Amino acid sequence: MHRRMAFCFIMLLLGLAADAQTVNLQGKVTNQAGKPISKAVVALIRQGLFDTTGDDGMYSIMKDVVATLPPLVPHTDRISLTRSILELGLPEPSSVKVEVFDIQGHLLKKDAMPIARAGVYRLNIAECSPAVNLLVIKASIGRHAMTFRYFRLQNGNFMVNRSVEQDAPSGGRLAKIAADVDSLKVTVDGYTTKVVPVSSYEATVNITLDTVKTTSDGCGRANHPSSGKTTIKVDGTSRQYMLKIPANYDAKKPYKLVFCWHWLNGSYDDVINNGYYGLEKLSNGTAIFVAPNGISNGWANTNGRDINFLKAMLAYFDSTLCIDKERIFSLGWSYGGMMSFAIACAQSHVFRAIAPMSGAIWSGCDESDKANIGPIAMWQSHGNNDGTVSLSAGKQARDFILKRNGCGTQTKPVDPSPCVEYQGCEEGYPVIYCEFNGGHEQPNFATNAIWKFFSQF
Repeated sequence: MHRRMAFCFIMLLLGLAADAQTVNLQGKVTNQAGKPISKAVVALIRQGLFDTTGDDGMYSIMKDVVATLPPLVPHTDRISLTRSILELGLPEPSSVKVEVFDIQGHLLKKDAMPIARAGVYRLNIAECSPAVNLLVIKASIGRHAMTFRYFRLQNGNFMVNRSVEQDAPSGGRLAKIAADVDSLKVTVDGYTTKVVPVSSYEATVNITLDTVKTTSDGCGRANHPSSGKTTIKVDGTSRQYMLKIPANYDAKKPYKLVFCWHWLNGSYDDVINNGYYGLEKLSNGTAIFVAPNGISNGWANTNGRDINFLKAMLAYFDSTLCIDKERIFSLGWSYGGMMSFAIACAQSHVFRAIAPMSGAIWSGCDESDKANIGPIAMWQSHGNNDGTVSLSAGKQARDFILKRNGCGTQTKPVDPSPCVEYQGCEEGYPVIYCEFNGGHEQPNFATNAIWKFFSQF
């Protein structure tokens, strides 16, 4: 892993506006046949309001006055360099990257934040960059990127030239952000959770839910894949994985599915040799294990290639194996933990829980599929003296999941020590965090603790 270089970013904390907005949202929740669904919880996410549908499937969320969005958060991505101050404005959490090159194209400094909070970030180029006459500065927010040529003159002044690398297309993601003021989240047993964007707090929004299918299409199939290494084509590239089927596999019985991702410069052979992080033995034949192999022995997930690999495996397993679709898990150490965080970002509607060890959000965080973003249970460990993946990077990833799960800040100790469980999380989506005395390593208590965590679901 590349160590991040401190780049003097300053976060401007922004307060809520004094403006007000009336909420009057109502509608009907039905199934695909058009029949009303009762006891569905309809939550207005940003405002923290909710209602439960009656026998007629109707809901109504009303409130006279609510706070609006912080007014100082930009409505669109903004990148500017004025005098020596580089300013990045984020309307929502997004990836941020700044690179400084000399005139020969040599990278002098780089800072990247996989998930930065909404707000304004500032960098003083004069203070944080080498004392050379000409610098090329590349800054990006998600897909929006700009390049600046920064000339340092002898009299202490400077000149700036700008060129646009890539902007989000008109009418695309940024326009949608400006239009959506909030989202309705609908949950009820037996149906897939659904998140629906709303562009106004005064509207009628009818919502149709899909019935949950808890077992895969491969259940009952006589011919099924056997244990062994397999190669498949994904986006034109050959990808490999190892599949481990229980010796007593019964095609009529749904099994847990556990993805075990290797570390940087490791391979699926390393995962196989350590018994799938030690979980295969503990599973006692109740789970199917998968050890994928990364390109260049890692999980950079460039352009989403590793998530696409995951989706291809999931689709194949769904059609050929008997899987409990409500019990699909991911774990890994180092880069494997980072891949697990990428899964939490993009596949929380598929995975029940993740268990990253010494990980961070460095394998990307694709949240483009807004309708399928939701909470995910997590067990996480990180060494307080980790010199490869900093503790602060691990905590940033932890806080991302805490926010997703609606957790509070209070914790209570749980076994094994020094683990704690966060309180106030959405029911069924616990977060356990284990900060131990050590470096970039797998703690000796992880195997038993992770299997116990997965087994509760």
